[in-house]
Amino acid sequence: MTTAAAYLSVKDVAEFLSVDADAVRSLIHSDALAAVDVSAGRKRRTWRVSRQSLDDFLIGRANRPAVPKPTRRRRAMAVTEFFP
Repeated sequence: MTTAAAYLSVKDVAEFLSVDADAVRSLIHSDALAAVDVSAGRKRRTWRVSRQSLDDFLIGRANRPAVPKPTRRRRAMAVTEFFP
């Protein structure tokens, strides 16, 4: 049986990942990070993330190749002739 210590709050996950709590909620809503809704009828949803799902999320992120930054293409300058 799992204990309460095996689950982390959104704030704890945000501190661990060094991101904002809203970014963690966004990951939860996009199904990138598995979480359990423990709000029990409250107006604002309260989420708990298991340590296992956080580990799976980090392993999945670590195995992805880095996305290269798009290169910025410069426009070719138009040549205007001033001499007839």
